Amino acid sequence: YNKGLLFEDMCSPEEAVTCYRVATNCPSSCEQQGRYWSSCGLVLNDLGRNEEALHSYDEAIKATPLSLDAWVNRGQVLSEMGRYDEAIQSYKKALDLCNDADPGIWYNMALTYALLDDVSLAETSFSKAVGLDRLEVMA
Repeated sequence: YNKGLLFEDMCSPEEAVTCYRVATNCPSSCEQQGRYWSSCGLVLNDLGRNEEALHSYDEAIKATPLSLDAWVNRGQVLSEMGRYDEAIQSYKKALDLCNDADPGIWYNMALTYALLDDVSLAETSFSKAVGLDRLEVMA
């Protein structure tokens, strides 16, 4: 896993993916397995290999079902793949995990609803994002 992080830092994403995949086959805790799969998914997503990234996020969620990042990243890759309804379900699960308190997830929901041409839900989600944005980044 650490070698994968090093390859990422060295801008060698293919080598990083290989290292993360090796790490997923090593005996480790569920939490570590979730981290390995999520890291692999992030790199695969950056490479545009969305189906593989989705598989990695699904594996991360199997290992750590309460991983907020895995659910958010799953939503993002599904949205990039045009699978908006599934993306929204992933974002809703993430919101459940954080008690609806993450403005970034609400913002992602707003964007996804906009892509579905659901203006009403996009506006509602964006309003929630702005209301939770204590740093006023979205204002």
